[in-house]
Amino acid sequence: MTRLAWLATIAIAAALGASRGYAQEPPPLPERETPRPVDAHYQPAALTQAARTYMSAGDLGTAAILLRRAELLAPRDPRVAHGLRELEARRAGTFVSAEPLPPERVPVPQHAPAVGPIPPEPPPPWPIR
Repeated sequence: MTRLAWLATIAIAAALGASRGYAQEPPPLPERETPRPVDAHYQPAALTQAARTYMSAGDLGTAAILLRRAELLAPRDPRVAHGLRELEARRAGTFVSAEPLPPERVPVPQHAPAVGPIPPEPPPPWPIR
């Protein structure tokens, strides 16, 4: 490298270093407390609870995604249906206060499934010694 090229490199580096102070800074992001990510992606109760936390923080888009996933996993769960109703009320602007949550456990039907006699075990595939 010739001396002239070397001096030109130093001059360009100095000019770039000096111009850093004049560069426009990006605007600061608004401070807001966001809930932590969901740990249990296959548990409808955890997804519903996380969706309620996101709704209270004002993030209705993430809450909708979590509730739709919970609905796919447990389509008849009353807690998921309650969360979807609350989401729609918040989107419509008619949400006043939380109604009581449905019970944790869904009642089980009283009739037991019909179970016939258990067949005997099949013989072993090789002789026993």
